[in-house]
Amino acid sequence: MDNLYQEIFDKLPVASVCHKVITDEDDQVLKFDKTDANKEFRRLYPDLSDFLQKNQSKSEKSDFFSFLAELWQKQEDGVRTFIDQQRNLKFESKILNDSIIITTVTSLGGRESVHPNKEEKTFEGNFASPGSEVDFRIFSEALKHSPVSVMITDDDGTIEYVNDVFTDLSGYTADEVIGKKPGLLKSGLVPPDDYVKLWKTIKTGAVWKGEFINKRSNGELFFEKASIVPVFDPEGINTHFIAVKEDITEKKKCDQELIDIRQKARESEVLKAAFLQNMSHEIRTPMNAILGFSELAKMSDTPDDKRNSYLQIVIESTHRLLGIVDDIMDISKMETNNVVLKKSPIRLPGFLMSLYKSFADATGSRVKMNKPVIEPEFENATVYLDSARLRQVMENLLSNAVKFTKEGNIHFGCLKNNDNIRFYVEDSGVGIAPEMQSLIFQPFYQTDSGATRAFGGNGLGLTIASRIIDKMGSRIMVDSSPGKGSVFYFDLWMRKDDSSDSSEKKYIGGSFSTANQYSLLIAGVDEMEFILTREIIFREFGDNMRIFRASTAVQTIKTCREHGNIDLILLDLNLRDNEGERIGRQLKSMNPNVVILGLTNHTEQEKNIKIAENGLRDVVSKPISREKLVNCINKSLDINH
Repeated sequence: MDNLYQEIFDKLPVASVCHKVITDEDDQVLKFDKTDANKEFRRLYPDLSDFLQKNQSKSEKSDFFSFLAELWQKQEDGVRTFIDQQRNLKFESKILNDSIIITTVTSLGGRESVHPNKEEKTFEGNFASPGSEVDFRIFSEALKHSPVSVMITDDDGTIEYVNDVFTDLSGYTADEVIGKKPGLLKSGLVPPDDYVKLWKTIKTGAVWKGEFINKRSNGELFFEKASIVPVFDPEGINTHFIAVKEDITEKKKCDQELIDIRQKARESEVLKAAFLQNMSHEIRTPMNAILGFSELAKMSDTPDDKRNSYLQIVIESTHRLLGIVDDIMDISKMETNNVVLKKSPIRLPGFLMSLYKSFADATGSRVKMNKPVIEPEFENATVYLDSARLRQVMENLLSNAVKFTKEGNIHFGCLKNNDNIRFYVEDSGVGIAPEMQSLIFQPFYQTDSGATRAFGGNGLGLTIASRIIDKMGSRIMVDSSPGKGSVFYFDLWMRKDDSSDSSEKKYIGGSFSTANQYSLLIAGVDEMEFILTREIIFREFGDNMRIFRASTAVQTIKTCREHGNIDLILLDLNLRDNEGERIGRQLKSMNPNVVILGLTNHTEQEKNIKIAENGLRDVVSKPISREKLVNCINKSLDINH
């Protein structure tokens, strides 16, 4: 395998150079003898020979000699940036066995690294070229510590060697894969024809380059950029294949996130453009009325009765203009999470009748606004909610019902739904197509661009209403069919106050969570794991679970602060920006009643330690089993089906 190791080292796609440490009797570094540099190093950095041989005074800690000497004295790996001929070069050095230091070099920018007509130039001096007599253990160690995954197979594709990066990335140990075929990594997501082309290419002696979607030992998917090179003996017979692969999973995720961001940005620009056009119309209409009728009222020959009617129009138009400004301010507060809810007493009959009187005369002659329906239990009760914000929500829903209903009926009121109060507004208007129902709560959105002209409005009403109800711990739901009308409704949990001696019934508004409804946060999992987990929970618990998502530890803490009523957290213990294990206690300190279930790849023997150390109720092993996850949730929340 010695010659093979050397050939693999020479074909690594990462520019690499090896040095042997020469010390005196006191173990002080005298010099670093260059033993080998691979082809990629010689191709990209043919002019680095002088730089690497440069031995400035040891007091100048920025030079390469001092950098390596410092690593050797500390016996640790290190990274440092050097500047060479207007290039920023990152040197990453690792200490190997036998006093060998391997350094990988990457360019961080600057002038072109590859010299014209010098792509195959080799170093002058003591560098060994492929085939020279050197200690082949160097190449073995270089492959072992290479920053990329390396796999060697025989000419039939049977695995003979894998390095540490391969085992870390795939989750398989060397013993588990040696003697087997690379097919054990297949995810089933790569077309079979791609593998046929791969084998056809390398069997003809050419190098194959491409990407794989592979599967780890625990079932997780990952992306690899690979180069597969055939190796021939002196007689020209193919003996081995070398696969050098780089993990590009995070790059793929970033690329997809950028695509999503660009798409959302484009959609946002379209919506904002439509909003600004509509807002211009919305503002100009009352402004024109204010200016026009003010001028008419100012004229000396205007009769008093006319002047009074003109001034009334000016007042109404001013209120309309103020309403537009208030909507813009409200949506700004919602976007920055700068809304504070205040509980105040509400008598529901008077509250709903006040809304009825406000809208009864706003409907056309062919539309009937029905008096509000009130659950008998609430007729003589006082409930404590943010009355101003609740009124704002109901006014927005009723305003839309009036706006989009040309004939028929409008019903609204409140009913008892388990331990909740359900507020609803029902109309027989134009209705909403199913594919549009999730979009109507987005800022600046209306079901079609002509809606602003046909029906008026600035496209913020439903967004504001939905954000307020979100803040109250619930969500607005809609049932609708085109041409058949719509029903908008939301549930607010009300806790009966038994502490008062008064015969009057009191209900205190609380969070959305009840014995039958829970808020669940899935934190730290990747996109595919989130989709799988969410699907399992939706199928098992339906609308009884409100699901939130957080990708990082920071987002997890922020979500818990914004939604203090989180009942259950599924916490991946390998969060990227901060180990999930470290924030378990912090989440418990924020909300002692929250139940935290850890998601982990750890073995059964480590579970009890993880639970004890991090305040977890239990640990769910990955890959996630539907049955185990559901049983764990039921047990943790004491849910009986």
